[in-house]
Amino acid sequence: MSNNATEKKYRIATRDVLAWTRDQGLTPEDRALILYLHDHALEAKVSINGLAAVLKQPGSARSYSPDSIYQAMTGRREPSSLKNFLRSIAEFKKLNEERKTITRAPFIETNLTKKIFSICDTARTMGTVQFIIGESHIGKTTALQEYTRQNNHGRTIFLRIPAGGGLSSTVYRLCQQLKLPNSGTMFARRERIIDYFSDDMVLIIDEAHQVATGDKRSVVTLEFLREIHDISGCGMVISSTPVWENAEKNPALGGIIRQLTNRHLITAKMPKKPTKANLANFAKAFGLKPATDEALDLQSHVIETSSLGRWLKILQGASRIAYKAKTETTWDHVLECHATLNKLAGLA
Repeated sequence: MSNNATEKKYRIATRDVLAWTRDQGLTPEDRALILYLHDHALEAKVSINGLAAVLKQPGSARSYSPDSIYQAMTGRREPSSLKNFLRSIAEFKKLNEERKTITRAPFIETNLTKKIFSICDTARTMGTVQFIIGESHIGKTTALQEYTRQNNHGRTIFLRIPAGGGLSSTVYRLCQQLKLPNSGTMFARRERIIDYFSDDMVLIIDEAHQVATGDKRSVVTLEFLREIHDISGCGMVISSTPVWENAEKNPALGGIIRQLTNRHLITAKMPKKPTKANLANFAKAFGLKPATDEALDLQSHVIETSSLGRWLKILQGASRIAYKAKTETTWDHVLECHATLNKLAGLA
């Protein structure tokens, strides 16, 4: 490659990377590493030179040459010669993920999140459709996003259905998620998306109640999502509010919903409220013992009248107050945070 070429942005097409990693028979783990580096290059908008600079050869501080990166990422090297390159990607991924956790809010594991993770794993392994049904703000989205983050290796795709659930907006968002061109006819874009998926992947669909309205737009979108599963054989996790359960009674949607449910193994109904054990886990994550007395009354009130999401924001706010005071978080900080929020809202 010429010097001018190496200064250009990374423009290797996603479909080309998908094709050669599939055709050359890479293991799912090795293919996932290649796709991880490819996604990073697109998201960071780096040049081939920039990508080469951050990827160090195993056991040394030496970077790869831009030409080596290009050869490896376009399938011009034999799979047997990629061992060190793949090890470099794995080391880069580990470092990159560790850096992200510095500014990311802590993920709190509960029996609910473990169940959701297990559902996602089963969908991928079995190539089936799984359903997660639960009220808003109980932690479904947070768990699904964390599962995607922990399995962010090209085989887990998270799609939040746009408001209204129209096919055009859904296809547009999927093209963005998959780094695919959003040009050409609707048929061409849909085919690109379907061709992207394979039977070792899982598509997580959040806010699925947006396509449970029964109008023409949602019907077409549901048919397209079912087509992705049927043609590619990928697993699919559909997460929705209880609105989804009523959709089967809708004359316009009933048939499509039943076709999806005929392909499923699990319909997991989430509890409306977190358990005492889960709430104790959330408290522990912020260095607190289970709530008692006034703090317990506040916890019960917020969970009952608002949501788990609001309660966690109060705990986060309390931890910031404690951090600024250079002390450990206490329930007094939690009460202070809640009182401050009420004051700002004009409730106190």
